[in-house]
Amino acid sequence: MLHGNIGYVYHANPRDSISRGFDFSTLGLPSSFKQATQFDIFPRVEPAGLAALGGNPTWVIGNKFETHTWTGDATRLIKGHTIKTGGVFRLNRVSNFRPNAPAGLFSFNEGFTREIFNGNRGGHTAASMLIGLLSGGRIQNEPQLASQVRYGGIYVQDDWRVNDRLTLNLGLRWDTDRPLTERFDRTSWFDFDATLPVQAPGLATLRGGLVFANRNGSPRGNKNSDNNNFAPRVGLAYKATQRLVLRSGFGIFFSPITGIGPSTGSTGAISFNAITNITSSIDGGRTPFANLSDPFPQGYNPASNGSEGLITFIGQTINAQARFDRVPYTAQWNFNIQYELPNEMLADVAYAGNAGVKLLAQTQLNQIPDQYLTLGDELNRSVTNPFFGIVPATSGIGQRTTTAGQLLRPYPHLTGLQQTWGSLAHSNYHSLQAKFRKRYRNGLQMLAAYTWSKLLDDFSSVGGYGQTYPGYTNNNRRDLDRTLSSLDVAHHLAVNFQYDVPFRFEQRLLRAVAAGWSVNGVVTLQSGMAIPIASAANTTNSFGGGQRPNSTGVTSRTPGGAKQRILRYFDLAAFANPPRYAFGNISRTLPDNRAPAYHAWNISLLKEHRHPGSHAVAVPRRVFQRSQQRELPAAGRGQRRFRTPAIRHVDGHGAGTSHSDWFEILFLILRVVIQVKAWLSRLLHSGYSLWPRCW
Repeated sequence: MLHGNIGYVYHANPRDSISRGFDFSTLGLPSSFKQATQFDIFPRVEPAGLAALGGNPTWVIGNKFETHTWTGDATRLIKGHTIKTGGVFRLNRVSNFRPNAPAGLFSFNEGFTREIFNGNRGGHTAASMLIGLLSGGRIQNEPQLASQVRYGGIYVQDDWRVNDRLTLNLGLRWDTDRPLTERFDRTSWFDFDATLPVQAPGLATLRGGLVFANRNGSPRGNKNSDNNNFAPRVGLAYKATQRLVLRSGFGIFFSPITGIGPSTGSTGAISFNAITNITSSIDGGRTPFANLSDPFPQGYNPASNGSEGLITFIGQTINAQARFDRVPYTAQWNFNIQYELPNEMLADVAYAGNAGVKLLAQTQLNQIPDQYLTLGDELNRSVTNPFFGIVPATSGIGQRTTTAGQLLRPYPHLTGLQQTWGSLAHSNYHSLQAKFRKRYRNGLQMLAAYTWSKLLDDFSSVGGYGQTYPGYTNNNRRDLDRTLSSLDVAHHLAVNFQYDVPFRFEQRLLRAVAAGWSVNGVVTLQSGMAIPIASAANTTNSFGGGQRPNSTGVTSRTPGGAKQRILRYFDLAAFANPPRYAFGNISRTLPDNRAPAYHAWNISLLKEHRHPGSHAVAVPRRVFQRSQQRELPAAGRGQRRFRTPAIRHVDGHGAGTSHSDWFEILFLILRVVIQVKAWLSRLLHSGYSLWPRCW
């Protein structure tokens, strides 16, 4: 049997800002700033530890997406074999326009208001913001890109029925994601070994620069082709008895690389945009260089469109693509035992594992080597800048002086080198999964599923799922960030049920009023997620790394339930500020403390009205709904400053579910049942069976 499909999908998502026409002079910004903006909208202001002002810096969107798909497959039966083979070819095209900080982004922290410029005492973000002393920021102008990615895959699979008890599934798939191209070749990648055509006096040969597509013999695609993506799949099902079935499987699955958002950074279209970063200081944070009334005193960078070749963005930060990145994949395996119980019931227990390999992440490649941290304050010493007159004056290292630490970076001619969504990270997941199903019988059906799991990774620190997480602590040792994932949920229980209340009577009027009722419920109980933690002040002076507190050996979890702990959720004696020029030794997420649990209860009554012609109309009525999760306070105040992200506050009933909460919920359910039964008893004046045997 042969089968084929051709498909086409088009989607657009235009979005504009409600602050169009904003007057920048009302914020005290210079008139030159308006000429450099791409849109006249309210700028983004990000004070560390406080709520941001202005909209998302990437709020304005003018994207258009289209996908062409061709698929074909064939199936043939040969005795006990069902052999399937086929393939798919997909052409993904994106007309991308999503500016990033088109009206400027201004960041503030406590740096310039500290007691000591490179210490961790004193200072406040609001104080720095009120006097207009910036910690960073940028302004960008973005082009409208026309990117394309081709994908192809072929497969063969054999479902082999060995006998009445054993079935095997054997398969092999080959996937290929071809390198991204842009219609007008506006893409690039970073060549780590290229020798630059400029040289700074007193420094070794400068290496590392941008290469642009389809120039000087370079290819059009911004990655090397990854052609060895073979994915085997093996599965078996064995019927041990009439009621017991064993299943197991293993497979490798390659992930598409088209889901990270086609921005100038993720496609390598840099220099076709214009980026000017704010230089907050040129002497290691001792004195400010820019302020809010003149955030870009050195002027603005124009778009060079790749005309400068290897020295494009010299003296600036590059969000680069690396040609050696590979396609991410996951290895998945499981073992399952399924047993059929009497009276239409089924029990299922399984072990499932998953390993993520070469997952997409970002890292700073221009952090100074760890051995130089022993130089201490010498890293921030002002020295004569060998790049003065070589790099543009608008860059962060375009002034007469710079810091000694800048010259010790792997790429001293750059203020930053971020590998953008490279194949860098790994994850590991193990779980015990149990399920109980009661099929519909005598008016009752239900499904309960429980998972006990553990997820380790070094990826969620840069993934930013749902909340903002810092990057890698030490980019030179990313493996040290392997710990409990920020997405780890140790326990998860979900139960849903439907019970048709069997009221029986002969009166037509009462049957119309009281018959057809059912009780429905969905219950979700979930343990708290892991809590990331970081130091509020970064005193590593590592030119790219982060910092976390040191552990004192005391548990950070305070005694009592979540309600009792909400005002003192963390024991601050567990943390100590690390010394300057050190990363801290606490893991990325706390091993001994969790966010409050999440509990959700939804119970409803459903009345079915049946009309002539066998048509039924169901009228629902929600009886009870409740979800709980408490917002966490900051982990520290005053001089012992540690930072944890806030957990979203769902309602005002408290955190978790205490014993009194459980009794309240059960009492409410019982009260509803008793009231309904009493009301119907008064109507019927006769006995009836409310709870028949349904198991």
